Amino acid sequence: MSPAVLRAAAARYRANWRTLLGVALIVALPAAILNGFLWTGGAAGVGTVFVIQVVLGGIVLAASVLVVAVHVETGERPSIADALRGVQTHLGRVLVVAALFHLALALGLLLILPSVIAATFWLLAIPLAVVERRWLDAFTRSAQLVRGYAWQIVGVAIVVLLLLFPLPLGLAAILAAFGTPAAMQAAAGTLITVIVADPLAATVMTIAYFGLRERQEPPGDQPSA
Repeated sequence: MSPAVLRAAAARYRANWRTLLGVALIVALPAAILNGFLWTGGAAGVGTVFVIQVVLGGIVLAASVLVVAVHVETGERPSIADALRGVQTHLGRVLVVAALFHLALALGLLLILPSVIAATFWLLAIPLAVVERRWLDAFTRSAQLVRGYAWQIVGVAIVVLLLLFPLPLGLAAILAAFGTPAAMQAAAGTLITVIVADPLAATVMTIAYFGLRERQEPPGDQPSA
C-alpha cells in the first residue's frame, strides 16, 4: 500500500501545487521572520521554533489537507483564498492535534522506533481533525483505521517522519557547517518546514486517510470535508 499511497499523493500534489505552494509561501515568510528574531539559543530557542512552526505550520497543514480532501471528494481545485477561508473552521482542532502529534514524534525520536510506531498509528490524526472535525479522539480514530494495515503503511509514516524532522534539521546542520548564525539557521529551517515539508506531509497523510477509510467503511457512512 505504501508505494500506491505515495504515487497517489504525488499526483494530488502536482494537481494542486499552485494552491499548496501559494498558501505555504504566504505563511512561511512571517514564520521564518518570527523564528529569526525570537531565536534565543538553547532550550528556549528550540521551544520557540517548535511553537511557531506548530502554530503557523498548522495553518499550512489544515489548508493543505482541506485542498487535497476537496480534490479527492469533488475533483475541484480550491483557490488559495478558498483554502485560507476554510482553515478558519478547522484551525483550532488542527493546532491542538498537530501540537500533540509533533510532540509525540519529537519525543519518540529519542528512541527512533517509538517515533515510527507513533507516526504509523497516529498518521491520520491531522486529516481527521479536518475531514471528520475530531479533537483528541482523532488519535483513537486514527489507530482504529490503521489497525490491520500498519505494516502496509509504515513506509508512508517513515516518509512523513523524515519530512517533518530530518529535512529541516539536516538543512540547519548544513548551514551550521558553513558558520551560518543560529538565528538564520532557525529561519531557514522554518522556511523549509512550512514551504516544503508541511504541504507534502499533509498530502501524504490525507491520501492515506482516504485510502484506509475507503477500505473499511461503506461510502454512505463516510464524512466529507
